[in-house]
Amino acid sequence: MSVLLRRDMSLNRRLWTWFLGPDPKDEGSPSALRNQLAELPASTQFLYFEAYAKGPLERCTLAMFTASVTAPAQKARPFRICLSLMDRWEIGGSLVPCIFLPALESFYTYTLSAPAQDTAEVLRSASLFFDGVESNLIWWKLISLLRNPVRANDASSEGLRLFEWVLDNFNTNDEEMVATHIPLTALYLLSLLNTRPVSMFDDTGCTPALRTLARLLEMTASRAFTGPKDSSQNNEAQVPVSKDIGMKIDEFFNAPQYGSSKRNAPFESSALAHLLLGQTVSVLVRTLSVGTSRLFSLAVPVFLTLLSKVPNEMAPDLNELEAIIATEIASAENQATSVPFPTIAAVVSLLPALQLKGLVTTHSIVGLAHAITSHLWRYLAPTLPKYHVEAVKSLWQVEDIVAPEEVLEVSLLAFMRSVERTPSSPARDAAKIVRHFVVLWDHTVPSQPTGTKTGAFGLGRRGSAVPSVSDAAQSARRLKILSKPLLLTLDALRHPADASFEAVKDWISGLPSLEDVFSILIRGMHESLDEDEGPIVPDEARHRSEEQRVRNLVYYLELINSVLRIGNEWVWECLSTLAVEIADVPEENGVSNLTQACLHILSEPQDTSLVVQKAAIALLETLMSSPVAAELSHTDLDSRLLDRLIIALDDDDGVLQGSLLRIVPVAMKLRLSETFAEPPGEHRSRGSLSLRRPASIAIKANGSTSALHNALTPPPRLLQCIQMGFTSPSARFHMDQWLSFLASILPTFADTIFASLIPLVECFCAEVNKTFSELLALTKIASSQHVAAPPDTVVLGLLEGLEMILARAHDSLVYDGMPETPSKPATQPNSFLGSVASGVFRAEGPPSKTAQANSRLTVILAFQDSIRTCLGIWTWANHSTEGDDYDVASAATTAHNALRLRNKTRYLLEQMFFVEPLESLEVVMARWRFAARQDEAAAALSLLQVMQGSRPKNVVPAILDALCSRTNPAALPPSRQASQTVDLGAADVALFLLAYLQATEDDAMDEVWADCVAFLRDVLANPLPYRQILPPLLSLVHLLAEKVGNTNFGEQRKMRRELGDIFQRLLAATFTSLPSAFVLETEKGMSQKQDVNEMATRAGREATKLVIVLKRAVMDLEVILETPERIAAAVNSIASTFLSPALRAKSFPDTISMDHLSLLQEIAIKAPMAKAWRKEVGDAFNDARLLASPPPLVEDGWLPVLHQLSLRDRDRMAELLSRITPPSSAGIMFGVGASAARLEADRKTQLNLRRICLLLLASPEDYWVAYLRDFDEKLVELSGATRSSSPSSATRAELFMLCMALVLSLSPVHLSPLWPSINDNLQAALTSLYPTHAAESDVTNLGLLQACKLLDQLVALSPDEFQLHEWLYIADTIDAVHRPDDWTATALSDQIAEALGTGGIEDSQAGMPPTQAASRGGRRLLLGNQLTVDKGDVKALPRDEFAKAVLRPFLNQLSIHAYEGVYSMDVPDVEVCRHRLLQDVLDLSTIME
Repeated sequence: MSVLLRRDMSLNRRLWTWFLGPDPKDEGSPSALRNQLAELPASTQFLYFEAYAKGPLERCTLAMFTASVTAPAQKARPFRICLSLMDRWEIGGSLVPCIFLPALESFYTYTLSAPAQDTAEVLRSASLFFDGVESNLIWWKLISLLRNPVRANDASSEGLRLFEWVLDNFNTNDEEMVATHIPLTALYLLSLLNTRPVSMFDDTGCTPALRTLARLLEMTASRAFTGPKDSSQNNEAQVPVSKDIGMKIDEFFNAPQYGSSKRNAPFESSALAHLLLGQTVSVLVRTLSVGTSRLFSLAVPVFLTLLSKVPNEMAPDLNELEAIIATEIASAENQATSVPFPTIAAVVSLLPALQLKGLVTTHSIVGLAHAITSHLWRYLAPTLPKYHVEAVKSLWQVEDIVAPEEVLEVSLLAFMRSVERTPSSPARDAAKIVRHFVVLWDHTVPSQPTGTKTGAFGLGRRGSAVPSVSDAAQSARRLKILSKPLLLTLDALRHPADASFEAVKDWISGLPSLEDVFSILIRGMHESLDEDEGPIVPDEARHRSEEQRVRNLVYYLELINSVLRIGNEWVWECLSTLAVEIADVPEENGVSNLTQACLHILSEPQDTSLVVQKAAIALLETLMSSPVAAELSHTDLDSRLLDRLIIALDDDDGVLQGSLLRIVPVAMKLRLSETFAEPPGEHRSRGSLSLRRPASIAIKANGSTSALHNALTPPPRLLQCIQMGFTSPSARFHMDQWLSFLASILPTFADTIFASLIPLVECFCAEVNKTFSELLALTKIASSQHVAAPPDTVVLGLLEGLEMILARAHDSLVYDGMPETPSKPATQPNSFLGSVASGVFRAEGPPSKTAQANSRLTVILAFQDSIRTCLGIWTWANHSTEGDDYDVASAATTAHNALRLRNKTRYLLEQMFFVEPLESLEVVMARWRFAARQDEAAAALSLLQVMQGSRPKNVVPAILDALCSRTNPAALPPSRQASQTVDLGAADVALFLLAYLQATEDDAMDEVWADCVAFLRDVLANPLPYRQILPPLLSLVHLLAEKVGNTNFGEQRKMRRELGDIFQRLLAATFTSLPSAFVLETEKGMSQKQDVNEMATRAGREATKLVIVLKRAVMDLEVILETPERIAAAVNSIASTFLSPALRAKSFPDTISMDHLSLLQEIAIKAPMAKAWRKEVGDAFNDARLLASPPPLVEDGWLPVLHQLSLRDRDRMAELLSRITPPSSAGIMFGVGASAARLEADRKTQLNLRRICLLLLASPEDYWVAYLRDFDEKLVELSGATRSSSPSSATRAELFMLCMALVLSLSPVHLSPLWPSINDNLQAALTSLYPTHAAESDVTNLGLLQACKLLDQLVALSPDEFQLHEWLYIADTIDAVHRPDDWTATALSDQIAEALGTGGIEDSQAGMPPTQAASRGGRRLLLGNQLTVDKGDVKALPRDEFAKAVLRPFLNQLSIHAYEGVYSMDVPDVEVCRHRLLQDVLDLSTIME
């Protein structure tokens, strides 16, 4: 078939012969042949084609259409072939009905994936093919596309999409189509919809059908519905049902057509119109009845399109439609529900067309108008923003329909008044109504282009991008309708407590059509102000009329004032650009017009009431404090207001005096502002400390010579007014107004601000602390629930005011320090205050340095007070949940308030730190150093970690400046020196530096390294001024070394070597610079003054004590010093330079503390073989004053040190034993010399024995087991001493101490060789207590006491070897507790107790009773150090009295105590034995003198 495309006649003739067979014998014209074929059912060639060629040709053609080709030429080829085949009617008439839809479907599928350019190329060929097909065949096939999807309720069917695609891309606008086929297709589609069951009548299936229907009716020509009237009437009589309509249309398109004869349409034009109208109305009714708003909104445009094309005389029956619309709207209103907006909008769009056609009356529309308006009002809610513009358009459509009826205005007023403004009404309801009206106004009243055109009341309006209403009369009517609802809306501004106040305020602040609002208000004000007297009426009526006029005037004045009070820059700009023309008054702007009206009211007090004058004054005050107040400078306000003030004073009018006194100073400033303008940027409602210096410099450079400083002197009572305002409880609810007042009045301070700064800041800080205490009380469980005002809001406001005061003071201070710039004579000054004061209130020339210093000191003191207040709040905000009386029920509120206060105080502290880092930091240091609690100190330190701009690179230099200011101020320039107004010492600053660096992350070393190292080198260059802080500086080096070791910053080896060098040099400088009194300061003195301030932290005390600093440094010497040689040198230096003077001091051992001994222990561990510390410790050990040390110090400090010494010097015990000589009676036996020699020998022996006891107690168990033989020899030797030997028996007490020390220091298995000696000595001492042996005994009272203590210790510890001899000393049976009548004592202790007798002394007076010992949870000693007699009396008492008073009760209870101890299963308390022995060893009162 491709030969058809060659256009070769010979080839085509052969092809026709092939398809159609041989040519017929008769030859005639084509027209004759067609006429013949029209009369015959079929021709010979047609029959031949049907029989032989149609099937193969159809299959071939369909194969070409369905072939998967992408080239546009290949896709267009079958269309071109079919177009050529259609040249022969025999072929085309039979082939095209079979391939038409498949061809279109193939092309449609191709367009879904092919590029637009290829699609356009194929479309050209397809369009030629489409145009060659008869329209009847086209619509017959297209109708088949609609039938199945609509009946099957299939919205996703490709049939509807293909149908719409054909309408979009092919020519369907020829006469026959738009006049016959398209209307019939639309009617056919309507019939399909109406025959669909109600269950299938939903959005899914009907929406595409209605869209297609709307498209078909838009394409339908109006002439398709015009026809003879008689035929129209005949068709009206017989209206077929929807099913019959579809069948007739199917028959019309399915009927075969031969030749050129034209078939008649199934319906006449008029009947077709009636059928379409009826079917459409039926669809509308069905959509409403099933509640499908979307279908109804789609069906209404279909009906309106159809209604616009049918003749006016064709009226459908709308009774059912009207009834169901009314029922739907009424039922929804009764049930307080909303009709879907698509439905209500469709009804509104339907009403004008029905009214225009005369199908409904205006009366019936008015009946529905209120219900429709009510439904549309609900869709103006801000929570339903989808249909705002459409709802507003629908409302005004309703108004246009029912005009001139005032249905909309009445409805709007009813809506606005539906919620009464009462305290009991829900706030959200009133605000909701207001927001509804805001939406209506915003979409109704547009802005006009900026120009001189005036509005409806002679008032010009600003321009806007919103399209304006073309009809001026219509716009004026709409404004009139909205005027009263607008007044009701704005009325909320008169009552700040109104629920809708904030909603109206936010709306007014950014309203583009605000000038229309002002035009309505100003017109109402002038109508009330200029009301004509009118005809003569009775007095009562005149009085009522006058009262109403006054109420109206006050209402408009207050309403305008309310709008202006909450106005921003946009509000004032709209008022100042509003052109007003009233009566004969020349045109003026809104500001001037309102001012003149208020002045007119005040100038005639006899004609206006007091309420009106107060309202006028309030409005004037608002105008004069506005951003456009400069426009009033030419109105002579101050003189006219002063005249009115004089009248008020004469009349004793106290009501207006306060109001006038508020606005008169403002009016005076306005007079001055006519000549002198404020410098740029000077007027601001709030002050801030941020970027203070750049802002001040800009003012200095651009302003006049006195633009900032020279101002009028404030009134004398102004300061008192401010103080009272910010301290009064009644003003707390108006904190913002007071802050605005403060911000506006502060520029008038200028030079005088320094004189008022301290009282102002003190007032603010005191009030902040007072209010903050109220806030703290609210967080307690027992707090009250009601306060005058929210304390958190008040505190925030006070802090903001404090910030403004400090900002202004700092501006003035910075300005004072800048050079004066001479102003040009021709240049107008920038500030009226500065210009008036120039040369009058200030002397020429640069300011005095003394005055500058005083001003700076004042500002610094104010800053410090403010920082202390903020730090208190900051501390609480970080620990708001702490405290025993914290109320958990209000935890969320407390956390919220704490967060707000924390952020505000942090911001304020950041600003103060930015402008005065050094002075601000000193307050933080003092807070940290002298904090009462640890959390306060931690909060002060954490503040520096969170503030912006307080990075370590900024904080550390400031700390170092503070340190230098207190130690070496000459090294700093004056600009970096601290004022030292904070009670901080150099040591306090150094401690804070250590604490801050300790809290800083290690990664910040790169920020502080250079500053710290440079400072340390400066200290080494001249260490004398820094001598009091050298110990903290050693800690600083130690801390830097630790942090360097934790990071990879810089060159590690170089930095460690540099730190090591600095540490060694600083250590030498410390020992050289510190006075000897500092090094030798006694522990007692340190304890008396180490904590004069109870708030000082323990870490601070430790960092200032050199011994603690050295101890910590020695512990980490490997971190600080990188080589063993340096470590050894440092250890030797510390031992010889620091420890040696302390150990050799005259006040030794008071010069030795636990820290010294800890340092000694660390040195012994770090350098065990160093001779320096070993020599010093050995000498101290040999010093008899060592035994005067407190027992806790010896036990915790000296004993570990002696242990370290004994580890390095094991011959120390042998040396001590060698010093003990055996008793001897040779030599001088009589005389003074003999007694002195004996006493000296006794003293040396006692000291050596006690030193041996210390070594035994300091060493671990069995450490000295190698000296058992030596110990036994000394025990035997010393046991033979007598009163006359040298040493004498006075050393017997120390001998028993040695026995106790051996029992404690040796394990039972090693004690075996010593038991004979111990038993002999113990028995000898105890038997000497018998009255018969008293004269023969050489044992002193002290010896007897120590013997009893030894026996007590042995009984308590019960060593294994002693258990064999225990029966000799105590009764170990039940007889010890329950003695029989004939009981005879066999134990030595019981025998001695019986021998000594009672002597009138109770046994309970000695020691601890056994029952008490058992109750304390362990086997304890019976004989303690708390005796019934004084220690001094032990020596002085006679032997018999001492034995009876002290020893007899002990011996009498010993057996019972031992028995109860054994059977109580308590573990012996060895530590108690050690403590008692150590106390006895360190008791110098028992040593011979």
